[in-house]
Amino acid sequence: MKKYIYYPNFEPPENEWLKFSILYLDKFESIIPYNRQHLISNDYRKLQNETDLVDFFSPEYYQGEQASLKAISEAERIIKRTYESSFLFNRVNIFRDWKNPNTWDYQIYGEKFSNSWVEFCEGEKIGRRNADGIVLPRSLAFLYMTHLAKAIAFERNGSIITDNLQLQLYVQ
Repeated sequence: MKKYIYYPNFEPPENEWLKFSILYLDKFESIIPYNRQHLISNDYRKLQNETDLVDFFSPEYYQGEQASLKAISEAERIIKRTYESSFLFNRVNIFRDWKNPNTWDYQIYGEKFSNSWVEFCEGEKIGRRNADGIVLPRSLAFLYMTHLAKAIAFERNGSIITDNLQLQLYVQ
C-alpha cells in the first residue's frame, strides 16, 4: 500500500478533493501535531476513527529541523535570485510579497519546525513569531511545508500530495 503525506493543511478544505482522495488513494496521512489534533473537524476525525483511509502523523523534532534547514536554504536561494524564481509561485517578485506583513496570513504551529526557521524568517522580515508558532505568507508556508512533507515521506517510504494547485509549479 502506497503512503501519501498530505499537506499543507491539517485536513483538505474542499470536500471534492477529499472524495477524490478517498476513491483513488489507498491511504493518506495529514501532518497534525498531537497537541493540535483538537483543531480537526468532527467529520475528518470521524473519517480517521472509522476507516483506514485517513490517519494523522505528528512530526518529530528532527523532521522539523531537517525541513527547517532545507527551507532556509531554498528561501535564501529564492531571495538572492527572486526574479528567476518568482514564476514558481506565479508572482513577479515573490520576495517583495513575502516582506509585506499584509500577506502574513498562514499559521504554522511550533511543533512543525525548529527555532532556526523562526530566526531566519524574522531576520529576513518575512514572518512573525506568535504564541502558536509562526505566521507567514501562504507561499512561504507552502515552501516550508513541502520540505516537511518530503522529509516525512522519505522516511516513511511514501509520496507527498497536496490540494494546492496555485503552487503546483513549486512542488515539481
